[in-house]
Amino acid sequence: MSTGKRPGGLTALAVLNFVFGGFGCLGLIAMFALLQAADSMTGGASSTALASSGELMVSLLLATATVVLLIVAGIGYLGQKKTLGHLMGNLYAIVSIVSSAVPIVAYSQSVGVASLIGFIYPVLTIVLINTTFKQDLVN
Repeated sequence: MSTGKRPGGLTALAVLNFVFGGFGCLGLIAMFALLQAADSMTGGASSTALASSGELMVSLLLATATVVLLIVAGIGYLGQKKTLGHLMGNLYAIVSIVSSAVPIVAYSQSVGVASLIGFIYPVLTIVLINTTFKQDLVN
């Protein structure tokens, strides 16, 4: 199926990427709004304390990278692009799995529903784009 019509499953994967990417954008906006509110209530002391710890900054950086890669990979899936679809989809999956595993391993956080989604969807993405849709991402 390397030429012609895009498979429905690949389109569904792109739509899921856009949905999860949109929710991720909303989450990032909310997080930045909360940080701004905390900063204004404490007169700047909260941002100084958070910046010095580095944990939040790493989490925000990983979350931002995940959202950007989700959306870029979704665009690649729709265009059946090898670089934007296949490469960015794999990169998204790796970054997402790492960002989901870091709090569990480093901070002994319990595994919840969000953590499971953080593992399941990226693994599903890796499997689908490297097996089922490999021949479709050739442009």
